[in-house]
Amino acid sequence: MIGLLCLSVGINIYLLLPVLKSWSIPSLSSEESFDRAEPVNNRRAFSALAQTQGDALNAENLQLLFEAEDFRTALLGYQLLQRQNPRQSQLLKQSWLKIVRGWLAQEGASYRVVDFTEAGLDTQPNDFDFRLLHAERYIASDNPEHVLRAIDIYYALHNESTQPLRGALISEIQKIVKKQVDVLSEQQAWQPLLRLAERLLWHEPMHPPYIFVYARTLIKLERYSLAKNSLLSIVYDEYYGGKAKQMLDEIALLDLSDQAVALQVDGAHYRVAGSINGRYPVSLMIDTGASLSVVSPRVLTQLNINPAPVFVRNATINTAGGKVNAPVFTVENFSIGDYSVPNMEFVLLDIDDAAAGAGLLGMNFLRNFVFKIDQKNNLLLLSAN
Repeated sequence: MIGLLCLSVGINIYLLLPVLKSWSIPSLSSEESFDRAEPVNNRRAFSALAQTQGDALNAENLQLLFEAEDFRTALLGYQLLQRQNPRQSQLLKQSWLKIVRGWLAQEGASYRVVDFTEAGLDTQPNDFDFRLLHAERYIASDNPEHVLRAIDIYYALHNESTQPLRGALISEIQKIVKKQVDVLSEQQAWQPLLRLAERLLWHEPMHPPYIFVYARTLIKLERYSLAKNSLLSIVYDEYYGGKAKQMLDEIALLDLSDQAVALQVDGAHYRVAGSINGRYPVSLMIDTGASLSVVSPRVLTQLNINPAPVFVRNATINTAGGKVNAPVFTVENFSIGDYSVPNMEFVLLDIDDAAAGAGLLGMNFLRNFVFKIDQKNNLLLLSAN
């Protein structure tokens, strides 16, 4: 049987010998663009092949050429068969594509996959199926730069297609992007991830998920200004605006420089000046043993804060006189210097200690930062976590 197959292939190649002698197709580099004219040699070879006609051009013999891995000759014959028998040629092509995708799944971007793909693009550079196969071959290589080229191909095919094929291509792009973002993030490969985000935004400049990938990568690279500017473009988006604001708050904390804040000493205690909602000054005693900060109801009334603090719950508080039940309110933000905590909780409670000032500064503020009390110079040292 093997001998008969070899004999059959030999006979068919002999029949096509005039074509092979007159035809020299340059190899397609993986770096080349698909947007090029059909090679002159291809047209000459196609013309010579058409003149042979006969049995050498039926689907069975073209299949033998494919199995002999003479992909260029097989694909030129496929082009002629397209004109003679479109349905048979399409079935043949889909059969070949299925086989090559099987190789791709088992072998990755092996020489057979590369040869078939390049032969397909040489003979039909604008063919949808061959371009899609080329993108799949790039994806299989697991090379970040190849993935970028694959994404370019997918978007090009998307732009040329009609619904519902566009939806299928976008879905495939999203799967590729998710996998690549996960892989590069796990590897902490921030520069390749940045190139991926930039390429995606070139194709879809205002797509919020891509903006978030771009901003998150810039944050990892400590390029806070660019990250902030990208997020500001969607901060008022009805669906994504909340997430954008959260990331902007994160950037504001990360972008802070180390800060030293003067402390007021009162015996063994330290008081620090802070601000509620950026406009209402309060002086609080630092208490690292307190999980929640405390402010006097009297002080809160005097300040007449706007927007008004919002009641959230009642809490049981341990005091020197025992346990008491007290209301807990949130304010829009509380800050010391440039360091701010949004939606800060305060217990409303009078403190029987003159050193406490307006209340206590507890760990619900301090734990958001790296802090240290410089007792020698009476300073509170703050830096970002």
